[in-house]
Order: sequence, then structure tokens, then C-alpha cells
Amino acid sequence: MIRLLLRSLFERPRRTALFLLGYALGVAVVTSLLSVGEAVLNEARDKDLLGGGDVILLPLGIDVESLKVGGATALFYKIPGLRFLERSVLKSPRVEPLLAASSPRFAGEQLYLRAHGRVTPVVALGTVPSRERQVLPGCSWPDSFSDLPEERGLLDPTPEEQLCQADHFHAPPPEAARLKWAEWHYFEVFDPATRRFAYLSFQVFGDWRSGQSFGGILVQLGRPGRPVERSIRLVQGREVHPSLERPDLRLGPAYVTLEGGEYHVKFSGAAGMSGDIRFTPDLKQSFAAGEIRGDSGFVSGYAVPFLRGKAVGSIRSPGGEWMFDQAVGYHDHNWGGWKDVTWNWGKVSGDSMSLLYGQVSAADHRQPGFAALFSPQGLLGIFRPDSVQVDFGGARFARTPFGVSPVPRRVAFRALASERDSLDVSISVVSAEATPLPADRDFRPAALRRATRAFLQMRGDYTVRARLDGASRVLRSPGPAETFAPLRHAD
Repeated sequence: MIRLLLRSLFERPRRTALFLLGYALGVAVVTSLLSVGEAVLNEARDKDLLGGGDVILLPLGIDVESLKVGGATALFYKIPGLRFLERSVLKSPRVEPLLAASSPRFAGEQLYLRAHGRVTPVVALGTVPSRERQVLPGCSWPDSFSDLPEERGLLDPTPEEQLCQADHFHAPPPEAARLKWAEWHYFEVFDPATRRFAYLSFQVFGDWRSGQSFGGILVQLGRPGRPVERSIRLVQGREVHPSLERPDLRLGPAYVTLEGGEYHVKFSGAAGMSGDIRFTPDLKQSFAAGEIRGDSGFVSGYAVPFLRGKAVGSIRSPGGEWMFDQAVGYHDHNWGGWKDVTWNWGKVSGDSMSLLYGQVSAADHRQPGFAALFSPQGLLGIFRPDSVQVDFGGARFARTPFGVSPVPRRVAFRALASERDSLDVSISVVSAEATPLPADRDFRPAALRRATRAFLQMRGDYTVRARLDGASRVLRSPGPAETFAPLRHAD
């Protein structure tokens, strides 16, 4: 090998020298990148340097080594979901006792400064003065710099501000008709003493700004051993009035308003049903708004302003009047394009623990499932099950005016977050209501007759086994769940 190198050097000295120079430059560049990356990592770990702290947060799938060799974008990783991170994760009962202070930073935002007829590109850096003084007291904003109202509202909002930030309607996109755009409020009332329940859905279909829309007031009332009472009332587009800044919605004779941090829901549906309910949210058990998108323009948004709250009021129906003052309330908000979209969803609440799970699938997009576990003090953990298993093994069917659909025997999923955190959920399905649901969300009778799929609203007995920091917790309680099933039309 040495003789070969020497011969190459003497016979082609210029080419060999050029090759050695290029090799040396390559080694120098890699060495420089490693040195810079190591310096960045050391700086992030040094509390006395700007941006330092005890913990480095990275996006999912990024490890520390990528900071050292990551190339052009290694210094510009960003963590989305600031509100969820600040309010749910960092203030969770498992994290907050270990946390002295946190200070968010908005870095690397590209802006353009226009002055004296010239445009200059700049990179913006933003912080919150009061928070930064807690983390970096030696090199932060002086005391004369106070937080702006927007900064306070972002990190320490009032209950009403927090609810408005998560729970408001969205302007439909230009392709709303193609996507079959819809948005709705969903509320549940459950009385643990009698096991009576109510599902209330206030829906807006289409682009309500142009008047090409309609609304729906859907009510279901159930009690053990009795058929579910159902009411559907449609309202015209001119009677649809949502708010882009608050949860407030008016659908003809029904409305949802936020008053002093409480929801007031009043409705008058079909079949003689009506109700007047007030919900007091528990903001410790809430899930911040999130949105997923697919390549075809698919959009699905979801927020849970409160997973558990107090419900007080009354509901009247042909079956009688239901008065309640100690019922458990739940509320979520959904928006997006729902053409050919299916999902698995469920939630259950207990005195010591609550669970929320979901998984959305579209023609070109399938999200991994998520499950959030809460205690009365806040978020306990987030889990990502690969799939939700729906077992249709059985002989039960739910009837609709247009056919029958199988009812699952069991719904289950498992998730492992770490060696010390895991989740095992099983739902024994007790009952189900089926609704034909065409892929294009056309609710006219002719389209419903062609539907090949049914939307199932189930009630079941949950068994939730969680392992957190190596300690086991168990929750057993009844609760709702949703899925889809094939629809077999009657002959």
C-alpha cells in the first residue's frame, strides 16, 4: 500500500496533492462542525450562559447527537404547542414540583425592517420579561420592562381567556365545500348516581360566512334499561351565528355562551326536547387545541376545554323531566373537513383519574392514536398507542332505518411511554347507537340509503391500568366511546 501511494505521488504529484488537500478540507469541516455542535450543547447546559437550563427540549425523533452534526437546520429546531407545554406539561403534578422556573423564547423568526426606503432582513428574538428574569436574573430585562397584556394572556391567562383561546370557531377555508367542512360543540352530562346521560351536539356545516350552510341541534338521552331518546333539529344558514373569538354560538333557538368562566347551554330541539344547563369547567383537566393536516387538504382540529366539570340544570323530553345538580360534565370542540374521515374516540372520568383517547384516519392520512391521563391536579402523562383494537367478535347488532351494523364486543389499546410509564385500556361495550354516515357527509335520505358505514356511539365499562414512575393505578368506571362499523342494508 505504501509503495502504491509513493508511486502515485511521484507519477502524478499535482493530482495527488489536490486529492490530499480536498481530503484535509473535508476532515477540517467535519471537525469544525463537531466542535461547534459540542460548544452549543455545552452552552445549553451552562446555567450561566444565555438560554441555559437543566433540561433540553427537542422535537419528537431528534436526539442530542443531531445538535452536534445536524447541519443547516440543527440550530433552528422549534417546539410547537407552547400553551399545552406551559399549562399542561410544565404545570403537571409530576413536573411542577421539580421545576424552579421556565422562560419561553421565540427565536429565529424572519422579519423585514423597512426604513428610509430600504428593506433589511432581520432575525427576531422574543422573550417574556418576568419569566426571563426568573431564569436569567443576571442578564435579562431590567425591572422597568413589564409584561405586555398579550404576554400575560399567553402564559397566565384568566379562566375565561384560557377557554376563549382554546374554544372558538374557525373561518372555513376556500375549499370548504370539497372538504365537507363542519364544526361543532359537543357536551356530555352524566349522573353517576342514576347512570343517566345526555349527548348534546351543536353543529355547523359548510361556509357559514357565505350563507351556504346549515346547522344541527342533536340530542340523545339515555338511561339504563330504556331505549335512547333522540332529537335532530336542522336550522337554516341565516340562523347560524358562530364567534371566531369565543365559544359563543347561536343556532336558531339554541345557544352556547361563555359567562364568567362558565358555559351556559340552552336548546329547544325536535320531538319536544329542551334543556337549560350550566357547566363549571375544571381547567386542570383540559386538552389544548391541536390540528392535523393531510396532503389532500385534509384538516382535523380538536380541543377539550374541560374533560371533567360540574353540570347543573334540567332537560325535558316526552319521557319526562331530568333535574340534576351533581352531574359530571364534559365538553370538546371539533372542526375540519370530514369527507371520508373516521375516528376512534373515548373518555372516562373518575374521582382520582380521567382518561381521554382518540385516533383520526382519512383517505390519505392516518394519525397514531393518543391517550391523555389526568388526575384532579393535572396531566399525568401522554401516551401514543399504535392503534386502537375494535373487536367485533359477537352477535350483537344496532339497527338504523336503513340497515343494521355490528356492535363491538370490546375496544382496547396499549401504549408504552417508557420503561416506567405504560397504559393498558379495555372497554367492555354495553350498548351502542348507530347512525348511517355517507363518506361525503350528505345527509339527505337518498344518500343515507347508499351509506356503507355507520357511526357508533357506545357506552361501556372501562378498565384503565396505568403504570406511572413504576407505581400502578387502576380506574374502573362507565363511559362513552365512538367508532365506525360496516352498515348492512335491509333487503
